[in-house]
Amino acid sequence: MLVLVACYAPHVHEGSPCTTDDGCPSGQRCIAGACASQASVDTFDPTCQCNASTLSCAGGDTSCALGCLATPSPHCAAVAPSNMLDPASTAGLTATITIDAPTVVDGDTGAITGAITRAPMTGVDADIGYAVVGSIAVFSFHALDVTQTGAVRLAGTHPIAFLAATTATIDGTIEGGAGCGSGDRTCPGPGGGAGGTFAQAAGGCGAGSAGQTAAPTNAPDGGGGGGGAGGSGAVGGSVTLNAVITAGGAGGTGCTAASLEPLVGGGGGGGGGPGGSPTMPKGGGGGGAFQLTAQDTISIAGTIGVPGGGGDGGGSGTGTGGAAAGAGGGAGGAVLIEATAVTITGTIAANGGGGGGGGVNVNPGLPGETGHLDATGAAGGSGSGASGSGGSGGAGSANAQPGASASGSVNGGGGGGAFGRVFVRAAMLATQSATISPPAGSDAPHTR
Repeated sequence: MLVLVACYAPHVHEGSPCTTDDGCPSGQRCIAGACASQASVDTFDPTCQCNASTLSCAGGDTSCALGCLATPSPHCAAVAPSNMLDPASTAGLTATITIDAPTVVDGDTGAITGAITRAPMTGVDADIGYAVVGSIAVFSFHALDVTQTGAVRLAGTHPIAFLAATTATIDGTIEGGAGCGSGDRTCPGPGGGAGGTFAQAAGGCGAGSAGQTAAPTNAPDGGGGGGGAGGSGAVGGSVTLNAVITAGGAGGTGCTAASLEPLVGGGGGGGGGPGGSPTMPKGGGGGGAFQLTAQDTISIAGTIGVPGGGGDGGGSGTGTGGAAAGAGGGAGGAVLIEATAVTITGTIAANGGGGGGGGVNVNPGLPGETGHLDATGAAGGSGSGASGSGGSGGAGSANAQPGASASGSVNGGGGGGAFGRVFVRAAMLATQSATISPPAGSDAPHTR
């Protein structure tokens, strides 16, 4: 048995405990046992003190939305971004970046193309910063506005974070689900796992397993298991012939932390048993991982979606046999939102894809649907003849469903991909008329 253990180290930021200057971020000093920027030292007001959540100074009182911190000197707390992102990356940025048309943001290179353009480089270009922190591609802004006509597609292999010094307004769309902009359901979103085949294991932390196959090639095959993320992926359908069971693949385990620390996408679906089909059915790709952090406010009236892809239907065989089983759906990804105040009136969706249906003889099964951008489950693909249909993907509070099993010289359906995760950190959170699937976890922001 393989046991994976992950450790999370807290981000060292202004206000973190210290004993020497070496224990603080570059450019900060250890003052009175806490890290402090030179600006904080230079503007220190000895008359200030914390009274509960109020900063009281000789010049007057200030109510602190995130509380008042006494060290390194009394000050109103600010948002400390999750996943070890450094708020100092927004220093010096002054422009509001407006995206009002289709735009692609590539986390692997830092390039942005479309409504705005950014060169593929680290550092700052076009008033946008870019760096890779751990596994996360971080784009830094002063303020961000995605208008109703703006459509951002997240690309690459890294989870992607947008970090704003002030505000972020999302009235258009941000899309980081499976498909890679090409319609290839098996291609994962940034930070998600790729769909697998019988010969190639699916990717991601909650990868589904491939369905079993029986000999000869025109014998039954099991459906692939769905990918896991916020919940477990569903098992692929099995087939019973002459009292012998050919099993479907196991669903991937639920593997993403409720807090989305670390930030990871959904697992890919497992491939269907191939039979004698010339093309091995591929599982759906996992949805990507996206973090949106702003120091002041975030407003989301548009849509942020990171759905998992649907699994392939079982391909047709030749002659009177050899068709393949359906593949598993990919799991939904992850969306982390954090600011002092967050208002959501639009949609955030991290739903799983449906499993593919099994084929029979020369008739292929149908693919599963990609995860929906609402709270309804993506349907599994229909099986041909007496072959099993795919299971629906997880959505809302509903778990992914298994692929249908069957009896005879037929094939199983693929299991549905699990729903992903949505988590919101805010001191003030409003979700009037919002659609959030699965339901969001919430907490106060980390502070500095």
